[in-house]
Amino acid sequence: MATDKELEQYAHDCIRLADMTDDPAIREPLLKMARDWMEVARVEQQQKPLGIFTRSRNLINGRTG
Repeated sequence: MATDKELEQYAHDCIRLADMTDDPAIREPLLKMARDWMEVARVEQQQKPLGIFTRSRNLINGRTG
């Protein structure tokens, strides 16, 4: 799976391509795709554990690693 940063880059690429055309039949799907990539990136970011807190929680619960 791509990282959230890679997903955001996909969205930016779609926006850049959309900016290169005035044709709504091309532009609108690219902008929708950009919104979709950003949503996937947002979900990915929310599901990513905060490393320091995960490690602290593991130590508190007696787990190592």
